[in-house]
Amino acid sequence: MGAADRAAVAVAASAVHPGEVRLVAAYLALLASALPAVGCEPGTSRQDSGRFATTTLTSAPVEAVLSVRGAAADGTYTVNGLRYFEFVSGGAHEEDALPMIVLLHGMANRPRLFAPLVSHFPERARLVVPFGYLPSGQGFAWLEARTATLGPGAQLDAALPKVVDQVASALTAIRGMRHTVGKIALGGFSQGAELSYGLALMHPEMFVRVCPMSGALTAELLKRPRPEGATPEVHGFHGADDSVIRTAAGQLTIGGFARLGYVADMKVFPGVGHEFQPASDEVSACLSAGARAAVAAP
Repeated sequence: MGAADRAAVAVAASAVHPGEVRLVAAYLALLASALPAVGCEPGTSRQDSGRFATTTLTSAPVEAVLSVRGAAADGTYTVNGLRYFEFVSGGAHEEDALPMIVLLHGMANRPRLFAPLVSHFPERARLVVPFGYLPSGQGFAWLEARTATLGPGAQLDAALPKVVDQVASALTAIRGMRHTVGKIALGGFSQGAELSYGLALMHPEMFVRVCPMSGALTAELLKRPRPEGATPEVHGFHGADDSVIRTAAGQLTIGGFARLGYVADMKVFPGVGHEFQPASDEVSACLSAGARAAVAAP
């Protein structure tokens, strides 16, 4: 951690009520997950990623709390091979019955991608922010296959279902270990968005709402029968100038979900490329609605 990061932590720590483990601990963990540098997918700004470490710590009231009961020394948990950070937000406590929010980072990135969203998340919820399974650059990835628009579609078609099942198994176990209310609300960026779409497609019974940014599925993956049971709402987000996963591919994915009977739509951000932060507030609002829907469901 550099001098600027240490100074930001010190300033933030001075505002924390004695005895409370709050956002300072969360950011320490997220910063540690990013060092020595933040891995970026093509089109992601390394400079922008670094700024969050020095400014976000002091920019808002402290809300999110890092769950550490039973965690490893680095603040993470591992369940069924999935390593993750866990936070509670909105003034909630670890032992409370809460809706679960899951955030999946992109290729060559880390959980700290979502630090601003986690820090400001307004609902009482449990946020699970995992690491991808594979080392990739200076971060992690969920699968070796590249995105639908950068690599052969057959690679994604073959690889994604296996990873989807692996993540679904881990999330089912995590949900069962905690006092969880309702179904999961799910968000992700880039490869994490593709995984989010895949989970909504292949395990629709697990989710109440899915909010992916900058992802897409192949037409082959979307050739499935209509689900017989309930399906989550799928609200996609995409940059109009995304050159890594083309906007048109995301729109075709949303169209595929709609044809399968899902409530599905997409918001396109003019002038935005392959980056998450311009959509962070919108994704947060989408997930907040998912948390409320999970609580309200019978």
